[in-house]
Amino acid sequence: LENYQQALKIRREINDKQGIGSSLNSIGAIYFLQGNYDQALNYLEQALEICQELGDLVRVGRAQNNIAAIYQNQAQYFPALEYYQQALQTFHKLENLPGEAAVTNNIGLIYQELGQYEKSLEWYQNALEIHQANNNKNGDGDTINNIGLTYKLQKKYAQALTYYQEALTVREQINDKAGIGQSLNNIGLVYDQKGEYQTALEYLHQALTIFQEIGNKTEEGAILDSLGTVYKSLKEYTRAEDYYRQALTIQRNVGDRASERITLSNIGDLLVAEKQPEVAIILYKRSVNVTEKNRQDLQDLPLDKRQSYAEKIADTYRRLADLLLQQNRVIEAQQVLDLLKVQELENYLKNVEGNEQISVGIELLPQEQEILDNYTAIQDKAVQVNKELTDLKNISSTDRSKAQQQRITDLKAEQQQIEAEFHNFISNENIVNIIQQLKQKTGG
Repeated sequence: LENYQQALKIRREINDKQGIGSSLNSIGAIYFLQGNYDQALNYLEQALEICQELGDLVRVGRAQNNIAAIYQNQAQYFPALEYYQQALQTFHKLENLPGEAAVTNNIGLIYQELGQYEKSLEWYQNALEIHQANNNKNGDGDTINNIGLTYKLQKKYAQALTYYQEALTVREQINDKAGIGQSLNNIGLVYDQKGEYQTALEYLHQALTIFQEIGNKTEEGAILDSLGTVYKSLKEYTRAEDYYRQALTIQRNVGDRASERITLSNIGDLLVAEKQPEVAIILYKRSVNVTEKNRQDLQDLPLDKRQSYAEKIADTYRRLADLLLQQNRVIEAQQVLDLLKVQELENYLKNVEGNEQISVGIELLPQEQEILDNYTAIQDKAVQVNKELTDLKNISSTDRSKAQQQRITDLKAEQQQIEAEFHNFISNENIVNIIQQLKQKTGG
């Protein structure tokens, strides 16, 4: 990153526009890999403008593809699809088959995230044909992996495992570290679904090591969430909580809303298993409200895409409604289920202002809001410590000052204190009293 920034400074001094565009694109891509989406978008939009002025279509296509990927990671699927379609047209004009295949694969990912699995498989098969025609092993591995993920999401685990293992083989042949880590994660999750938990943990810990080594925070967050899920399956709830909390800290740090809603829901599941329904409801509500914020960004998409996304995220809504019914909180449960009705979804997405209740998601009771505020305050501290620690660790150890090295030590100590606060959260006297008030209010 420092080298690219230095190169950008020099190129600006000599007004080397093509070089400036190239440096901006590269810096944006690095920030994207680090999960710093705001910075990445800033540099990539500058790169796109300069490259369009120069008619440098290769870099225009790259910038369009990278900008789309940022929006995709923020669950803003409409602008993501727009930029991917622009990138596809750009690479098609250039007859740049590797670029065309990469974007085709990414569009498949969008449809997969929207729950339109047959459509995503069509795009993946198209991408795979282009990759294989060009003997592009890198892209080949990515697309084979994504086909596996689509089957996994449809609970077709045998087919998913076949594709994941094939993708891992391809990625190992070309030493694609990030790809290897992703494949190991995905294989681990299939073994978790099959109940082979120790095998799952072996794969996931290998994946975590890789992503920590290469500094890919978004994927690191995904692996931590996966580890939490396996430990939850093993009923090792304290370890599961630790991993989920670490995942949530990273997801909030990098702005990965799509993953944040999943981890919040997973923490809710964990609290149900620990017989803490009142706090589980709060985390489920938070997950639903993050999801509703994501859905606001889908309002310009066609109805079939919006509806398939609603079906994909429905499980958390139903678990929340079921838990509310168990607590005899019938009106709140009905509000949750109303969000899943297709007609209300149509109205909501066509005219957000027309239905204020739906646009804000599910309301938290005053006691729930107080508990969430306390939880969020600890989480905010964790996010700040994580961000500062990541920035310091990005400085080469040979270039760090003594003060910076000492700060790293201090921050690690702060992390341990924050972990203790999380572990003691539910047993904290103040929280226990608020939960008791909540039970009295709701009749739980």
